[in-house]
Amino acid sequence: MLNMSKDLRIEKTEVAIEQAFLELIEEKGYANIHLVDIAKRANVNRNTIYIRYGTKEDIITSIVAKSFQKKFDEIDIDLIPKTVISKRIVDKFFTSMFETLADEMDLYRIILTDQNLSGYIERKLRDIRKLVSAYCEDTKKNTIIVNYIVQGVYGVVKSWIIYDTGSIEDNVKILSNLVMSNARRLTR
Repeated sequence: MLNMSKDLRIEKTEVAIEQAFLELIEEKGYANIHLVDIAKRANVNRNTIYIRYGTKEDIITSIVAKSFQKKFDEIDIDLIPKTVISKRIVDKFFTSMFETLADEMDLYRIILTDQNLSGYIERKLRDIRKLVSAYCEDTKKNTIIVNYIVQGVYGVVKSWIIYDTGSIEDNVKILSNLVMSNARRLTR
């Protein structure tokens, strides 16, 4: 019993910290927030934030990871590059991605519109490029194709979140077709 109540308290504290952080980003912008501000807004001790997260970027990373974990548990992402890439697998991947983003649209709008979070986004895009590149031969051609695919998908997602460009189905169909036509060009 004691363990359950401890887990519940930790979870409530994390939710309070993360919610306070997002509210402050909207109000003040990422660059103008200090961990002390978050602690005050969340009504927790500053040391609690240092112990649990450490930095503002760690808080954003935790928020995004929790958001994506909900949906991507359904998809074995490692399976995608290990199999013959099919339109069905790519459609399923993009559908899950867009549904996840739709569930947390305000969160992603905050992240994508705060210019001070661009470094965070660039690091995530670099990680995605590395993941995709690991499954194809290391050539200049493949590097260019992977960069093109990753940046293209990012651009479509960003436009969809910020400017509401089409339905999930429309975006999935278009992206899947683009990715499939470019994925076939990757050499092994």
